[in-house]
Amino acid sequence: MNAEWAGPPQSEDGPQTPGVHLKSGREAMGWSVEQVAEQLKLQIRQVVALEADDLASLPNLAVVRGFIRAYAKILKIDAAPLVAMIVDPVVSPAAAAAPRRDMSASFSEARFPSMTERSSKSAGWLGGVALLLLAGAGFGAYEMGLIPAGLLSSADKSAAPAASAVAAAP
Repeated sequence: MNAEWAGPPQSEDGPQTPGVHLKSGREAMGWSVEQVAEQLKLQIRQVVALEADDLASLPNLAVVRGFIRAYAKILKIDAAPLVAMIVDPVVSPAAAAAPRRDMSASFSEARFPSMTERSSKSAGWLGGVALLLLAGAGFGAYEMGLIPAGLLSSADKSAAPAASAVAAAP
């Protein structure tokens, strides 16, 4: 590591958090929170939350790591130790090491009732859409003259004698 990229400041008060390191680095450079926020393209409240280690008010842990890396870069300090100090506040060590038998069923063991419900509903929709498409295609073929005139006229001729026979019967 060269002299330009210094490590995080060391303190004898005990373990420090990433926010304390970032704040002390900013103060050592003589920058205000507003100046840092402008350089990082962050809101002032986000920089304040980083320095206060208020991870709950920031988007998620992956974004926080990126913010810390960017902040460390402008301060010219090594970001790796700072990122390593981040502790996920949501996941406790006991919850992270949960045995397999306590977890939910695997993908192949799980049933998805919503999938069976959708299949019966989608079959009805699919049939209705197919019927509408077929009717539309028939109407379009009729309007464009693709159906031969002899096919329609023979149906009209067979219907005409039946109508005249019914009229002559009384």
